[in-house]
Amino acid sequence: EYSRSFPGLKTLYDILEVNCEVCHPHDQRWSVIGLPAASDFTYLRKNEVAGQTEAVVTRWGWCVPTGENYVLQPPSLFDKKESTGTVEVDQNGQVLPPGILPVRGSNELLVSRVMEGKVTDWARARRAAEMIRSRDYTTKDFYEDVVAAFPELRLYSVVRVSEVRHHDHNLVMSTSANRSGADEFQRTIGALFCIFWLMRQHLDGRECFCFGLDSEWKNAKEFLRQTPGREAEYNRRMNFYEKANWKAIEELMVGAGLLTETGHDIERTLAMLVLMTIHDIMKLDILRPSVLMAEFCGYKPGDVIGDHDIALSYVLERCPEALPSFAGLLPELQESIRF
Repeated sequence: EYSRSFPGLKTLYDILEVNCEVCHPHDQRWSVIGLPAASDFTYLRKNEVAGQTEAVVTRWGWCVPTGENYVLQPPSLFDKKESTGTVEVDQNGQVLPPGILPVRGSNELLVSRVMEGKVTDWARARRAAEMIRSRDYTTKDFYEDVVAAFPELRLYSVVRVSEVRHHDHNLVMSTSANRSGADEFQRTIGALFCIFWLMRQHLDGRECFCFGLDSEWKNAKEFLRQTPGREAEYNRRMNFYEKANWKAIEELMVGAGLLTETGHDIERTLAMLVLMTIHDIMKLDILRPSVLMAEFCGYKPGDVIGDHDIALSYVLERCPEALPSFAGLLPELQESIRF
C-alpha cells in the first residue's frame, strides 16, 4: 500500500503483535507511556535535515481491544498551575477533610479494596517535590498539589456504610489514639506542612513552622502579635522561634538526604512526602489488616494486627501495590521508607 507519510511511496508493512503484562503498573516510570491509566502520551524527536533541525511530535493513544469490557478513566496527569479556587477551612482555621468514604465487607486487607483503581497524580506529586524550596511556591500551592496527588489521604475518611449519618466529618471515631479520622487527617496535613516549612528555612519556613498561617495562608507572626488576647501564645511561639536549634534541624534534613549542597534531592523529597501521607493510616482501626498465611512480627495467621506501625509494615511488605503512591516509587526509594 502507499505510505501515508510519503505520498506516492509504495510501502510494505510488517506488523508484529505481542501480548505483554506490566508487572508493576503503578511504578511512576510507566507514566511516560500513559500507564497505568492508559492516558494519551506524546513523544518529541528532532531530525537533522540538510543542516536544519526539525521537531517531530507524535501523539500516541491506547486502544481498547474489540470485545473487551473495561472502562479506562485517565487521571489528571498534567497539572494546572493556576489555583482551582479558594481552599475551604473551618472555624478553627483547619482545612476540611475529604468527604466520608463508605465501605462494606470484612476488614481483611480493606485498604487494598478501598484503593483499588485509585491512581497517584505523579505530575502534581513531582511538582510538590521539585518546587518545595521555590520562593514562588506557597503553602497553599503545596497543599493543593498533595491533596490532589495522593489518593491515600482519602483513607482517613473511611467509614462503614452502616455508620453513615448525616455525612458528619467527625464520624470516624475509632483510632488507636482515640482520635477521629478527621483529626488524623489534620495531623497528616500538619506533618506534610512541617516537611514543607523545614525545607524552606532560607525563606519563611521558620516563621511558618513556629507561628502557623493566617487566613491568607501567610505566616501568622504579625497576626498573632497584633491580636488582643493572644499575647501569651505569641510569646510562647516567639520563645521557641528564638531558641530553636535551627542548624541542628537543617543538619537532620541533610542527614536524611533531603537537603544537599546545591539545593535538595527531588527523588528523596518525593519519597518523604509519600511517607508522610501514609505513615498514620493504620491508626484507623477499620484499616488494620488480618495476617494471611505466614506469621508476621509475632502475629499469627488470622490475627488482626493491633500495632499501627506493624500494620503498615505488613502492607508495605506483603501487599505494597495496595498503596499506589508507595508502589509507584522507585525500588530504592521504597526501601528507604519501608519499616
